[in-house]
Amino acid sequence: MSLRQILALAFVWFAFTGCSVAQSVAAASPLANLPADMFAALAHEYGNYEEVVTWDSLLNELATVDVVCIGEAHYDARDMETGFEIVRNLAQRSKIALAVERFSYDLQPRLEHLQMLDHPTAREVEVETILKSETYQTVWGSHFFDQSGFPVNTPSQPIFEAMVKWAARKQIPMIALDVTWEERAAGMGEELARRNQLWQAQIKKFLQRHPREEYQVIVVGGINHMTNAPDAFPSSMKSDSNAKVLSLGQRDAMYNYRSSTRVATLAEIYSFDDLIVRQPEFALVNVKGVAALEQPPDYWIAVHAVAHWDGR
Repeated sequence: MSLRQILALAFVWFAFTGCSVAQSVAAASPLANLPADMFAALAHEYGNYEEVVTWDSLLNELATVDVVCIGEAHYDARDMETGFEIVRNLAQRSKIALAVERFSYDLQPRLEHLQMLDHPTAREVEVETILKSETYQTVWGSHFFDQSGFPVNTPSQPIFEAMVKWAARKQIPMIALDVTWEERAAGMGEELARRNQLWQAQIKKFLQRHPREEYQVIVVGGINHMTNAPDAFPSSMKSDSNAKVLSLGQRDAMYNYRSSTRVATLAEIYSFDDLIVRQPEFALVNVKGVAALEQPPDYWIAVHAVAHWDGR
């Protein structure tokens, strides 16, 4: 057999088995026997990732760190639903504090006041008052539109508000991270590095106020903040403290509807409820092959079927 024939057979074998660097690296994963086209789709969208993990494996590792950073796209309700599910799961394992982008830091005294109210209903009523405030509604209310006219916050707004009401009822302390409306109007809303520093400062202040409490801090905010870029929030937390930090992204990155379409379609065909990539090389955000998130979070939830929440 000639060398050309051998190479041709090798190419055919490679194409039909779906072998790739990502597949060989993922061989130790419980999900290593994914169909070849699924492996190809994951490698196309997340590059040379480390492995594909189960939902339980993700939760088990998140439970071991000091700070969990949950990235979400504001327009996608599923992202906030998944974030809320992770928060509820981790709250069953340890004492948590919930840090949220959608409350500006000038609301922190009111969030602190919540912890002084004895009855769950009283705490929920106080949160409802905060949610109706001009400070919150001006930036995060349902009337806010992006440049294309799409209501970027509206789809996830009800889930976010359900999450903070749940936290209030459970007497879980909350940390306000966002800049004020006045600062945002002055242009600080677009200064991600400066806002990330503010997030870090707010969390440090909270932990200093509770030095004897061993809180796991769960941060829920926009995916732009949750990458492993040097000036992103997880990186600044890792470099400026001894905290163990893990970050995750979800589904479509950077407010683009095209990133996980292929993977999601195949997951539906093969009936996969969860596809979670550990240590992605990048997160593809354009069908033309542009990787805008070149330093993505530690995990990427490509597909997840959100569990039913009974309201408790």
